[in-house]
Amino acid sequence: MSFKKVLVVSQLPPPVNGSTLMTKTLVEQLGKLGIDTCVISKSFSKDSDEIGKKYASKILKIPRFLLGLVSANIKFSPKLVIYFLTNRVPSFYLDFLALSILRMFRANVVLYLHTSGYEKLIRKSKLNAALCRSAFSWADKLVTLSPKLSSDITQFVPELKIHSIANAVEDQFTLKSKVLPRKRFENKQIIFVGNLVEGKGYEEFLDASLKLRRKGLISKALIIGAETKSGQILDMRKRVSQMSYENDVKILGPRSREEISRYLSESSVFVFPTTYEFEAQPLVIVEALSAGLPVVALGAGAIPDFFAIGQIGELLEPRQARDLADAIARTLDDFDKWLAMSLTARKVYSRNHSMASYRKAWVDLLAELGLELEK
Repeated sequence: MSFKKVLVVSQLPPPVNGSTLMTKTLVEQLGKLGIDTCVISKSFSKDSDEIGKKYASKILKIPRFLLGLVSANIKFSPKLVIYFLTNRVPSFYLDFLALSILRMFRANVVLYLHTSGYEKLIRKSKLNAALCRSAFSWADKLVTLSPKLSSDITQFVPELKIHSIANAVEDQFTLKSKVLPRKRFENKQIIFVGNLVEGKGYEEFLDASLKLRRKGLISKALIIGAETKSGQILDMRKRVSQMSYENDVKILGPRSREEISRYLSESSVFVFPTTYEFEAQPLVIVEALSAGLPVVALGAGAIPDFFAIGQIGELLEPRQARDLADAIARTLDDFDKWLAMSLTARKVYSRNHSMASYRKAWVDLLAELGLELEK
């Protein structure tokens, strides 16, 4: 069956996070395949600090969202609906209601899972289990970000219904000016990028940065990300100032994607010590790999998959968080070893996370659904 129209149910930035950025990427890449897309936005949070919180204003937006979903199916008549499914209560209940409405129409439905923790959701209550199993059964395909994350749902979904499509970013090496590898290594600059969410590891990064700077093992450390609680950035800056390292350990706050690309291209090591319970496949690590940046990270979610091809840095178990500073120091102790990790990072990006591989993965999925692109 040929088709040209896809309905995407998700949220575009703001707020800026992996899921909203990948929604933007999905729409752009489907467009490059000649597909017309219509986005029905689940725009209940505009800032990172609103995510997961209950507000009356969010409840008032629900009828408009559901009516928009019905209207889009009637007027746009998509052959395929790609639905970004959450696993947080009560948002999951709204998703279930929306999927129930979609059943009235005849479009194929693909559930796009951009988080981990569905097994935990199912085991939390019999109601969650029943709703989750129904939602999974209604979908024609379920897309996860990696085989490791697929294990979160394999006991509830036939494996033939599961398709893995890795996150992707534009090639950072083609953006801005390139910094020579030797200079990047000698910069001894480490960097953390991510919203300041509890469990994402920004506090552990700051601890390690101050320790390494005190020992003279790094020159600079950068923390980039938006606050999720008022005063987070100010508190960290005060702590750094008390140690007189404000010129060396910088808490930059949120920055544009272009600025982040530049900072990555100038840095020596990307550090992401996350223990976040819903961690999946962090887009910031994909950006770091694209920039040829060795990575030091904890093995939450699908992060170990990044290290499967070869050594791109240091992978620690969550219980090894106290060893973070030592792992960063080892990554910076030899240029030849650092260069090998940098080249492997680029290899991992090119093989698994380029835009070309992302488009191909979606074309393959469409073929499995029996949907052919209109010429």
